[in-house]
Parts: sequence; structure tokens; C-alpha cells
Amino acid sequence: MTGRTTSRGASSMAHLSWPAYAERIANGAVVLIPVGALEQHGRHLPLGVDFMLAEAVALATTEHVDAVVAPPFVYGYKSQLRTGGGPQFPGTVGLDGHSLSSAITDVLRGLARGGAGKLAIVDGHYENQMFLTEACDLAIREFRQSGRDGVKIVQARYFEQFDEAILERHVGGPPLDLAYEHAGVFETSLFLHLFGDLVDLDAAPEQAFKEFPSYDCHPPHDDWVPATGALSDPHRATAALGREILDACVQGMVRILEAEFRPEGGGSN
Repeated sequence: MTGRTTSRGASSMAHLSWPAYAERIANGAVVLIPVGALEQHGRHLPLGVDFMLAEAVALATTEHVDAVVAPPFVYGYKSQLRTGGGPQFPGTVGLDGHSLSSAITDVLRGLARGGAGKLAIVDGHYENQMFLTEACDLAIREFRQSGRDGVKIVQARYFEQFDEAILERHVGGPPLDLAYEHAGVFETSLFLHLFGDLVDLDAAPEQAFKEFPSYDCHPPHDDWVPATGALSDPHRATAALGREILDACVQGMVRILEAEFRPEGGGSN
């Protein structure tokens, strides 16, 4: 697969007319669907981190493959204490699982109805995974029942598409667990590279990784979470690290799309 453009305007579905979009997908373009969340990310990062980064990775991916990027789905599954700090922070808005699955199924259904046969969800929110899986499963079941066997959906977490050794090489110390990297070095570095004017490191806390119990409790213990909402110290974040992380995540997404959407017998779209 080869990219057709590096222009955001030409790779953003929202910026295309319907005939221009129809031509792109008729010629084999993949439709990338960024999905994130509206969730606190400490005092130093904005609420839109998850969907903004998912969209940024998707747009950067279009520089290497023939793809268009749908508008990001900005709401995700409810923030959980041990991975996102929980729902108690102002500005954090989460969906029930069935609401998220239903909405994404509708999006997939609409895209397929409009002629898109190559769909890829780019997930940027840790808690979304199984509800996006449900949406994909329901959509594929429906497509098969209606005779649209040619539709394929790829589901990938962009933050799993790189080697965590990149973080360890830059920041040192013990191995970093992405499950606890909420508003930490990983996301802060990406934001310093992509949206540096939205990062306020002076407001970031200096704290060790939060050690959580190995279980959840309902109702949750809000006092398990630092008052800042960040689950680790972001001060070792740098724009240079963010650039390396972005490149690695994009390369990972490109490998996935080329593997899943390359025509049988090799070659590229």
C-alpha cells in the first residue's frame, strides 16, 4: 500500500466532498476511525489526550498508506481507577459499555453502507478494547447476514504498536507499565512533540508510579488515585522521545494495514 497524500485536508474524511471520498474508497483507501475518550490527564495535559493522539497517529499513518481518517469518536468507556484515574474528575465523561458498542457499530454500519470495505479502528483509550471488539463482532455478523462478506475491520490500540524499550532507553529506571502510564512519560512526550503549546509541565506532579492493589472494588476507592489524576511522573518526557514514539506507533500501524489489506498475491493498493 502506498500513501496518496501527506495533506491533512486530503486525508481527513471531514474535509472531503462526498464524490471525492467515494472516489478514494472506490480506489481502495482504508478508512481509519480514531476512538478515544474525554478524560482527565493530570493537571499538565488537556482532557482530549486520548482522542487527539489517536487522530494524530491515524493522520500520520496516511503519509505511508492509502487511507482517509474519519472524525474521531471522542467519548470512550468509563475511566477506571487503575488505568485512567476514575470518573470522579471534572471533565471526565464516559459511556456505558453498551452505549459505546452500539455507537461504534452504527459508525461501522454507516461507513460500510457508503461503500467502505476496508475499515480500521485506531484506539487511544485503554478501557475501550472489549467494547470496540463487541462493535466489530456485531457489525461483521450483520454484514455477513446481509451478504456483504467483503468488509474487513481491523482493531488496534496505537500505543501497543511500539517497543516499550524505547521508553526505558530514554528514561532509564525500571520497566514502564503502559497500564500505569496514564498522563505519564508516554503521553506527555507525544503531546510535547505534537501539541507542545497544550502542555504545562510546571503543573505536573513529581511522584513515583502509583502502586494499585491487584483487584477492583465497587464502589471504587477514589483515594487510591493521586489528587492530580496522573498515575506516574511525567517530568522525564521530552519532545524528542515523543517523536520517536510517534514514528514507532505509525510504523506499527502501517505494518498492520499492509498485512491485512494487501491484495492476495502481494503488491500494494
